[in-house]
Amino acid sequence: MNVVAGGTYISGGNIWTGSVQADRIVSYSITSTQVNAELFATTATRPETNARRVAAVYGNWTAGSLNSQLMNWDSITIRYGDARSQTITNGGFAFTGSPYSGWTYAYLYVDLSNTAANQGFGVTNDLLQLTSNRQAIAVLRRSSISGYVSVTVLAGITYISGDSIVTGSIVADNIAADAVTAEKINVTSLAAVSTNTGSLSVTGGITVGSAGNIHTFGKDGLGNVTPGFFLGHNGSAYVFDIGDQNNFLRWNGANLSFQTETPIGLTA
Repeated sequence: MNVVAGGTYISGGNIWTGSVQADRIVSYSITSTQVNAELFATTATRPETNARRVAAVYGNWTAGSLNSQLMNWDSITIRYGDARSQTITNGGFAFTGSPYSGWTYAYLYVDLSNTAANQGFGVTNDLLQLTSNRQAIAVLRRSSISGYVSVTVLAGITYISGDSIVTGSIVADNIAADAVTAEKINVTSLAAVSTNTGSLSVTGGITVGSAGNIHTFGKDGLGNVTPGFFLGHNGSAYVFDIGDQNNFLRWNGANLSFQTETPIGLTA
């Protein structure tokens, strides 16, 4: 009897030569006090030779006429990182009819489990549909103004499913400039960001936490004489300071103080 808690038992009789590759075994996932093998050999596989990597895409892409919302392709050949090549059936895609007329983007992909010399493109507008066996090859984008369709070929990159990205696995200094583009980004938590936004429009509220603040350049705390304003937490309370050395309005979390060089008339 074989009892396996929290995992799947695979009989040794179901593992055949070449079915287990080194780049698919997690570090320290195989442990044993004894290893008995008739033949033991090691082969290093570099990441760039992995079958998941699209090394090159050759062929012709032809956009349809004005307002046709069509992209055709022919003589497409895909070369993978393991030196395998595959041709794609000639065809095309149009952003017309249901449900395609509502799409802005379409992702063309191949099925990696299909090892035939030729196959057709699959198409989706949902990145979550690009599962482990689906390799994105190109992205089609429809222009809402002209109806023309543009194509971006994903050659020389490796597609990584979002399910395979864990917390802390992507470091900002490892992302090339302009490598991430999006019309909309929706996140639950965004930390440690420095950005040049240009004009910023906020439709909801801005919440300043116990270690946060909003201030003009150089005015980084309560009582700072640099002209400008500071609004936020100073370590002990929420404070506000607007003005400079001689003219200011300050709230230190308990008391409000005011100073001006210009005489003003106040009536008690």
